[in-house]
Amino acid sequence: MQPFLSFIVSIIVDTSFSWGRMLIALFLSVVISLFVGIFAATNKTAERIIIPIWDIFQTLPILAFFPFVIFVVVATLPGYIGINAAVIFLIVTSMIWNITFGVYEAVKTIPDEFFEIGRIFNLSPLERLRKILIPASMTKVIEQSALSWSIGLFYLVTSEIFSTGNAAYTVKYGIGVALTNLAFSGNFGYYLVGIGVFIGFVIATRFLLFGYLKKRFQGYTINEKRAVHETKKSPIVRAIDRINPFSKSRSETVRRGVLSARERIAKPMVVIGVGAKHAKRAGGLAKRNIYDYRYLVYVALLFFAIYLVYTHLYLVPTYAGYEYTVLLAMAATLARIWLVFLIILAISIPVGVYLIFMSRRSESYLLLFQIIASIPATILLPLIAVSLKNAPFHNELVAFVVFFL
Repeated sequence: MQPFLSFIVSIIVDTSFSWGRMLIALFLSVVISLFVGIFAATNKTAERIIIPIWDIFQTLPILAFFPFVIFVVVATLPGYIGINAAVIFLIVTSMIWNITFGVYEAVKTIPDEFFEIGRIFNLSPLERLRKILIPASMTKVIEQSALSWSIGLFYLVTSEIFSTGNAAYTVKYGIGVALTNLAFSGNFGYYLVGIGVFIGFVIATRFLLFGYLKKRFQGYTINEKRAVHETKKSPIVRAIDRINPFSKSRSETVRRGVLSARERIAKPMVVIGVGAKHAKRAGGLAKRNIYDYRYLVYVALLFFAIYLVYTHLYLVPTYAGYEYTVLLAMAATLARIWLVFLIILAISIPVGVYLIFMSRRSESYLLLFQIIASIPATILLPLIAVSLKNAPFHNELVAFVVFFL
């Protein structure tokens, strides 16, 4: 009994350290997102620059740069502080994008009357930030923070698991390290208990942290434009609202997420296109000259690229072998992803229809799915790898299961 109690205390300590890193990363992400999102939403020049850059960075596989991040951060901050700073930095890069776009969308939808009132009362820029912009952004910040928390958990556990491969860069306390050691030592009883503790932390965080924050800042919502959307709901959304009293915010979140994703993809292109059009028609001679010089730069870069290719033709056979291997691996990865995606669609669509139109316990099921979705697949990776160790096509099965989860 004593060893089991000691293990419980140890796994709670490990999970608490992981949650501490998550909270620090979330705080940094929110602070940075507030300033970047507000700046992009209130400054046209910044909007044209920041939004496309943010779109590009959020598509990068940040995990691929983690060894480089560790090398740079640990070189600057050696020892235990350095590796923790590297892990926190990785989590920030996985959280910050959704929150920033949420702030940007919230500020862009503030009615002009609020800014007129600010001008009437002669609010300074700092007062306008504190009394209008930040409060109007908080509802979106909380919504996107809950989503970013789930994404951050994936990278947290992954970074800690990969850290165990090198003793010099091992996180001393962390749930990822603890569960990895338990799984590969064959102690699956304690491993399952550790997963139970992890799930308990996930549930507590969703209800005690994000549930409290949602209630705390629900009064900051600007309802003027929301009322327009609420009068034009689709039949499916209205069916969800009738079945589940808590689904209103979820359906709105899904709708806003789709709109936000669409705007994030389309709006930078529209802004760039409109800007080029106006520059051509009404920008004046100076702007047109800059526009023409830009094409000259593009042509020069093209000729430089052709020159480099021509002078390095003798390396083509060597590089062609590497490129063939990379393209083949990429094709195999995309095939796995599409196969898993089609299987998920075949399962999720019937299940979703059943929950919406047929089940009387849809609220409980949806809450269960939310909790399960908050559990990162990487925490089950050691168990999956060991369980399928002797199965045929071991590596393919492990990759398939991880993609599916």
